[in-house]
Amino acid sequence: MFLTFEELFTIEGMKQAKLAAGNEGTHRLIKGAHVVELIDAEKWIKAGELLFISGVGLENARQDLFRIIQDVSEKGAAGIVVEVGPYIKEITDDVKELADHLEFPVLALPFEVNISDIISKVFYMIYEKEKGNKALSDFMKEAMLSNENKDLEDKARLLGYDALKGHIAVVWSITSFSKENKHPIELEQALPYIRDEFSLKEKILYLIEGSCISIIVPYSRETKAMLGNQINKVCVHLKKEFGNMSVNVGVGTQFHQIRHLRASVSAAKKALNLLAFKEESINVCYYDEMGIYRIFVELKKQNLLKEVMAEEIGVLISYDEKNNTELVHTLELYIQAGCNISKATELLFVHRNTVKQRIKRISELLDCDLSDSNEIFNLQLALKIKQYLNR
Repeated sequence: MFLTFEELFTIEGMKQAKLAAGNEGTHRLIKGAHVVELIDAEKWIKAGELLFISGVGLENARQDLFRIIQDVSEKGAAGIVVEVGPYIKEITDDVKELADHLEFPVLALPFEVNISDIISKVFYMIYEKEKGNKALSDFMKEAMLSNENKDLEDKARLLGYDALKGHIAVVWSITSFSKENKHPIELEQALPYIRDEFSLKEKILYLIEGSCISIIVPYSRETKAMLGNQINKVCVHLKKEFGNMSVNVGVGTQFHQIRHLRASVSAAKKALNLLAFKEESINVCYYDEMGIYRIFVELKKQNLLKEVMAEEIGVLISYDEKNNTELVHTLELYIQAGCNISKATELLFVHRNTVKQRIKRISELLDCDLSDSNEIFNLQLALKIKQYLNR
């Protein structure tokens, strides 16, 4: 489990610390603390650790501190607390400029403050958070397994769940897709960034299950825009910390009673499943905005979708495969253009006569009237099925 910098400043002793540089890096999360006094500090520290240094082991405080910050920032440290006193008299401007450039928090702390007490408190707070979060995770597992348990409501209230508020499930799928990532991400590493954004004032139920992180957050239609902003902020922080990745987010249905939690998570996963065919690095889908795709994901007989697609546009798909043509794509953009030849020509970047010839050929192959609204509806449905099945 991790601490935020906001929580760090609540510790007695750290209240005297000042953020000297690297303000843009305070989104980093602290998973431990370590004292370093040697120039080769990067050999001993772990990613996520907050480092404390007095300078007692440094030969040249300014130069050595500059190098240490470079090395430990690359190693993924959370930040460094510099004891300003007899060994390091000040944090110089060049060190501050480096920290700002690296977005690496550098804190100045009076030398007289006892750092042992601070480090002990850091580990104690992390332990307490881990214990509390395990209770939240265990409860959500129980709620996912049985939505008829009469004790669920009472247990939820003890954990801080407010049944008077609406809630909603948000399910995250996060995948590293580049070998150039600063630190390849695992779901456990992403969770603190999600929790930090969503749980500033109240506890958040969560569950890591398979390749997904599911969380339950307060929600109403009035706060939908705020939810979208929170999701985007998490994505920005994750990309800053871990580099290139794909983030898909499914948002479920609003509920009040805890027994409906499982249904909201299920809806969020269906929305998430619909995003699989998109290529953007960040995708968000709300279940209640899926439109006709909700029918597709709820349909148990998926073979029926294939049959409908084959009946409506199967001939066109086969023709394209045999002749290396783009009639299916042309039909899709023609319908998207409101069946307007001029607009379709602009979308396809071909000559107007070419579009006319293609539309005529499509009509002949499908033996249909493309001016008939019912025919267009059936074809549009078949095209959406094709897109869904090829996701």
